[in-house]
Amino acid sequence: MKVESTVRRPRCVACGFRCSRVHERRVHEIRDLEVSGRATVLVWLQRRFDCEHCEHRSSEQHPKFDGRLTLWLARRLVADAQVMTIRAVVRRHGVGWSTVMALVKPWSHLIAGHRRAQRCRVLSVSRPRCANATVT
Repeated sequence: MKVESTVRRPRCVACGFRCSRVHERRVHEIRDLEVSGRATVLVWLQRRFDCEHCEHRSSEQHPKFDGRLTLWLARRLVADAQVMTIRAVVRRHGVGWSTVMALVKPWSHLIAGHRRAQRCRVLSVSRPRCANATVT
């Protein structure tokens, strides 16, 4: 499936003027959630623009693409990693281990910070068992 932007003249990221001169088009393959058990790949025709005002060259960005994955697939990978091992997530979705870990690490730090902010509900204390110790 091909994906193209509907914006005809995007704004330059450097100066804010509208760009109309397309320098080049690049083809990117973006992985998406599977449909009916089949892998889905979106073909994005990304444009690079030359600004007539400041001569800055910039590429258009898509808000729903995160690198080579859609945000929907990225969220699914993180959700699956909560209940499955990383290896099982890699096998299920056919992505690399480092890709899954790059998504899971920032999420795990957020959850750890949230858990540390909550008060401890149960505190268990165990006495050390030493051969020389006597209980009185």
